[in-house]
Amino acid sequence: DLKLENLVLDVDGYPKLIDFGLSKPDALRKQRNHSDLRNTTMCGSMEYMAPEILQHQPYDQRVDLWAFGVILYELLFGATPFYHPNQREQGRRIVSEAVEFPEGYEERHLSVCALIRSLLAKDPTQRPASFAEVRKSTFFRSYFPTAQTWQQLETRRITAPFVPKLNGPFDTSLFVRVHEEEDDCSDGDSDFGY
Repeated sequence: DLKLENLVLDVDGYPKLIDFGLSKPDALRKQRNHSDLRNTTMCGSMEYMAPEILQHQPYDQRVDLWAFGVILYELLFGATPFYHPNQREQGRRIVSEAVEFPEGYEERHLSVCALIRSLLAKDPTQRPASFAEVRKSTFFRSYFPTAQTWQQLETRRITAPFVPKLNGPFDTSLFVRVHEEEDDCSDGDSDFGY
C-alpha cells in the first residue's frame, strides 16, 4: 500500500517504506520468469488507487508509479490530487478528471508538474513503465544529473536535507498520532461502477 502514511524517515533522513501488508511477494519471481505480472485485486487506500484498479481492469507495477505521483502531489500541496470526502465522487475524479495544480504553480514549476502529469496519466500505457524511466525525467535530472549522483544517493553518500533529531532507535516522538479505520479489503463490496 504505497501512500504517504507508509513512508517514514530513518535516523539519517532517508525515506523508508513500511507496511508491506498488501505487497505481492511473488512479483519478482514472476518478473524473472516473464510470467504475466498483471493483478486484478482491489486493495489499498482509494486516494492512491490508479484508475485501472477502480475499474476492475488488470494492472501491473504502473499502479505504484501512479501512487508515487499522488505522493509527490501530496508532498507539494498537502492534499491528494483527487480527494473528496465522498468515496464515490473521489473514485469518479480519479477515473475521469485531470490533475490540477494551484493557479500559477505549473508555469513556475514545469518539470515537477510534467512529471506528476505523466505519473497520473489515466491510461497506464501513457505512464512511465518503470522507476528507471521516472529517474530520467527533467525534474529528477535537475537534482541527479548523472548515474554517479544516483549511485551516491543509493549508497547514502548524500546528506539528506532533513535529518530528524531522535532520542534512540525507538523514538516515535516525531510521529503524528492518527486514529482512522483501515480498509482491509475483506468485505469484497468495492464496485463503485466506474
